[in-house]
Amino acid sequence: MPWIRPVKRTLYVQADAVKEEQVVRAFRRGCEEVRAGVDVLVNNAGISRHKPIEEMTLELFEEVMRLNVTGPLPLLARPSFPS
Repeated sequence: MPWIRPVKRTLYVQADAVKEEQVVRAFRRGCEEVRAGVDVLVNNAGISRHKPIEEMTLELFEEVMRLNVTGPLPLLARPSFPS
């Protein structure tokens, strides 16, 4: 398959996924480190709070939403990143 190219390097970076500045800094560092854009972005952050709805507080709900929904947005909504 001509569109598949061998992976030369994989880089793992760590950041607090709810802190936009850390996510952006890690992403930029990763692009600089490998001297290339991103072919695949794996968002491997996510949490769940298994509780009956009557025990779910607004704080717990917001924590889940902040990480699972809002967390990846800085990387998905920035066309200025190298590609």
